[in-house]
Amino acid sequence: MDEGSSTKGNLKEFLQQNQNMDHQQVIFEHLEILFRETLKMDATIALDPASDISRFGMDSLMILEVLTKLNQALGNEIPMFKPEILRQNTLGGLSKAIAACLNSTL
Repeated sequence: MDEGSSTKGNLKEFLQQNQNMDHQQVIFEHLEILFRETLKMDATIALDPASDISRFGMDSLMILEVLTKLNQALGNEIPMFKPEILRQNTLGGLSKAIAACLNSTL
């Protein structure tokens, strides 16, 4: 998914219309875009879903900023302070936890 993707502006609607799609992968791709924007990171640098987020220079305030932007794209459907989300330290874990929360609300 690139920055011009149709999911960027209306992620919640996209996920609702594509129930058979892997929501975790879509969330990961959206998070990846937000992480790159926040860190001003070149698209050629790989973001391993299993790597610790702090490895990329992401601190807790930056993570909160990313989660806030994602939450806005999802129509405020993410319970951002849910322990299952907050304790994640990888993009893959974060994507999985958010997708699990969303699957119960979409």
